[in-house]
Amino acid sequence: MTAPRLGHFIDVEGRVAHLHVIGQGGTPVLLLHGCGSLAEEILPPFEPLARRGYLLIAPDRPGYGYSEPLPDGREGADRQAAWLAGLLDRLRLETVIVAAHSLGAGPALCLEATAPERVAGLVLLAGFCRPTPHAALPMLRAAVAPLVGPFIRKSVIPAVAPALGPRLLAAALKPHAVPDYFAGFPYLHAGRSRAVLTMAAELRAFNDCLEAAAPGLAGRSVAAEILHGSLDGVADPDWHLPWVAGLLPRADVRVYPDVGHALHHGRPHEARAAVDRLAARLRARSRRLGRDRPACPPSFGVARSGALRTVSPHGRRPTGPDRQKSEAGEWNERTAASSSVDPDSVGTADRPPETRYGV
Repeated sequence: MTAPRLGHFIDVEGRVAHLHVIGQGGTPVLLLHGCGSLAEEILPPFEPLARRGYLLIAPDRPGYGYSEPLPDGREGADRQAAWLAGLLDRLRLETVIVAAHSLGAGPALCLEATAPERVAGLVLLAGFCRPTPHAALPMLRAAVAPLVGPFIRKSVIPAVAPALGPRLLAAALKPHAVPDYFAGFPYLHAGRSRAVLTMAAELRAFNDCLEAAAPGLAGRSVAAEILHGSLDGVADPDWHLPWVAGLLPRADVRVYPDVGHALHHGRPHEARAAVDRLAARLRARSRRLGRDRPACPPSFGVARSGALRTVSPHGRRPTGPDRQKSEAGEWNERTAASSSVDPDSVGTADRPPETRYGV
């Protein structure tokens, strides 16, 4: 395993948000990872889009990776949607295509329900979106229990994560092989204590948040691409698809045979094609409405805003071998092996002044 991929840091609602921004302007696409994951997991299948006129924004959702958690009791999809709106404000992005995987569909749908002007369109990949009876999940329950939970999170999970993480990933991708870009994926970083607590908290809040959002979604005219695998054992297509398709009448629903839960890794070309189809639908709608600008406008505000900081949580700007240039022509950062940082320790007082950094 290598160190986590390090991107940019930005203040959202007074808390540190960590995100990757790839591309040099164009149609902005907000990528939302699923439960217990990281921005660097969902990003690779979409990175080729950055060479074709898209601006990719992939944050660690609150409580995951290097993004600070939301306050206790406010970790649900509704509050994450408000956090996403704040993130877009800081990046000076008016409206975006939102592509979300698994439980990331919850904040995406809540953002559409509460701030539809920010969502140009939705791409839901194996979306876990319908209120669902809670699963037993005995290991997760034990990991957040008052007495044994701290020991499990800080001692047991770090010991088993290097072996268990790849097995869980392989199961999600089955029957497809695990892509080469997962070699060295930072499973320890994805499964750190704060992330485990966030997983449990957002799962507890999920049903109430989506039940509350459903009336605001019903009959919405938002353009949507919904992709699901027939073999998905996490988000059962027979359970989730009728519910979300019933709420979004303009959705194009596609079910792929012999594909599991990690559709964007098993069929990455289909995930990218869904973004292209949605962008084409938005351009066609703009022409019909006679707009002077596209429904999802190119945004260059990020480059001018100075909101992003390319620094490590230590306050050091990575240099030398820690700095790698992406194929899209942008600077992306990786921490050195010695730069492992607890994101819970990154407080306001520890943050350096913001520096201008064009993306």
